[in-house]
Amino acid sequence: LVRRHFTLVYSAAVRRMDGDADRAKDVTQVVFTGLAREAAALSRHPALTGWLYAATRSAAIDILRAERRRRRREEKAHIMEETLSSPERSADWEQLRPVLDEAMDELDARDREAVLLRFFEGRPFVAVGGALRVSEEAARKRVDRALDKLGELLARRGITSTAGALAVLLANQTAVATPAGALASVTSAALAGAAVTAGGVGAAAAGLFIMSTSKVVTGISVAAAVIAVGSAIYQANLARDSVAELDSLGRERTTLRAQLGTMAKRAETVDGQLAAARKELGDLRAAVPQPAPAKTAVRHTQGAAMDHVLEHPEMHAPFVEQQALRIKARYERFLATSGLSAEQQERFLREMKEGAAGELDVMAALHAQGYGVGNLPQDLGARKQMQQLITEKQQAFRTRLSEVLGEDGLKQFAQYSNTIPERNVADQLAGQLYTTAEPLTAQQANQLAQVLAQHRFAPQSTPSPSTTLNGTFVDPLMFKRRMAQAMQQGGMTLLDWAAPVTDAALARAKTVLSPAQYTALQRVQAQQVTQFQLAPTPPGMREPATGGK
Repeated sequence: LVRRHFTLVYSAAVRRMDGDADRAKDVTQVVFTGLAREAAALSRHPALTGWLYAATRSAAIDILRAERRRRRREEKAHIMEETLSSPERSADWEQLRPVLDEAMDELDARDREAVLLRFFEGRPFVAVGGALRVSEEAARKRVDRALDKLGELLARRGITSTAGALAVLLANQTAVATPAGALASVTSAALAGAAVTAGGVGAAAAGLFIMSTSKVVTGISVAAAVIAVGSAIYQANLARDSVAELDSLGRERTTLRAQLGTMAKRAETVDGQLAAARKELGDLRAAVPQPAPAKTAVRHTQGAAMDHVLEHPEMHAPFVEQQALRIKARYERFLATSGLSAEQQERFLREMKEGAAGELDVMAALHAQGYGVGNLPQDLGARKQMQQLITEKQQAFRTRLSEVLGEDGLKQFAQYSNTIPERNVADQLAGQLYTTAEPLTAQQANQLAQVLAQHRFAPQSTPSPSTTLNGTFVDPLMFKRRMAQAMQQGGMTLLDWAAPVTDAALARAKTVLSPAQYTALQRVQAQQVTQFQLAPTPPGMREPATGGK
């Protein structure tokens, strides 16, 4: 695969990186590494070339974004350097020094520990993360949050400062110059205290007698001991930090290698299963004669992609794995703000994966009986039994999630899940605006999702701003059914559903978007109208009547 598609990916990378061959190689490596990682999900992808091209674009954007962040950090460092050379810094420190420790006392233990390690001891973020048993990025975020809280506490005492300026002052003024001889004096006293504790009163008296009779010799000996102990402690700490960092890097490398090997084996297994399934399908088609067109009603299917999954049990596991990856991506922001521990987050993702597997089992059972989209059982008893089965599955799933999240967390999960279609629209718009002069900010994305949720498709059969897209009236039920069938034909689920951008939502979006961003959202709405017009009509349903406002 690499040899077949290398030229396509590398050429696209060179163009996106403005002819920079080195960065284009980095992009190419990222793309093919992602291909190996997603082998199971991509084994049935209808257009791998298109996926590789899109992945090249995403990888190039990520690298450009990283370089942009690096430039911002360099600019921030330059500003800090200018701040350090400013004569106003000493005056700022004189205002901060009397109340600093009082404000530090009001921080909670975790935040205070992060500030002490980073600014009072001057440790790098890698060492801070090791001390707090978190990753380097998590340590950086915790220090930033603690710094913001410290700034709020100082503001209550009449001292206002930006987080950057406060960090500069803390990093360069918290350490007080050590008085000459203080280290030796303290170390000597500590050693003497240890000797008293170990040897008792008699040893202490003997030590005092020796000190009184040979002060010069003992003073020299103590000084030498202090220097030796101090050097040994420093070297031991330095060696300990270095060994810990090397161990961490070694474990991370080992883990990545193991994951890569597992993914490669999984890709080979899936390729073998896919080849066997295709061969079996070809043999069956060759062996079974094509029947004459039946006059009776044919069975409605879920779409080509889902039919293949439902009719081949060996494809269930790869499909569930693909759904698990989608779930992890869609709920990443929810987990980041949920306050759940790492173990709880893993349990949540496992339960979500089990829920996806349960949904697939229900769909397979219905498919085996000839039911699908637009073809529900006509018998009321059968329909009631089907609904009861689905309800029991949902209740069991809700109970398991409640055990992980709690009742409050379950409500937050439901609220977040209810806005995923709107967040998908915001993510789509953010992707289109990323390389422009006015990218969509995280705050704007949240505000846009709220606007879309407040102005959703209304269950009305008459034209209104809540049932029109770009001035075209669309029946809400027909819209959802047609788009749902199109999604199922592509093997997608509600996690991929993008909420319709109604004219009411578009008008309200002007309050959170710039003119250029608003124009891009109009294009998204126009694309939705086109998708609706091209989507197939569900079996058994008539074409909707569309028209202007």
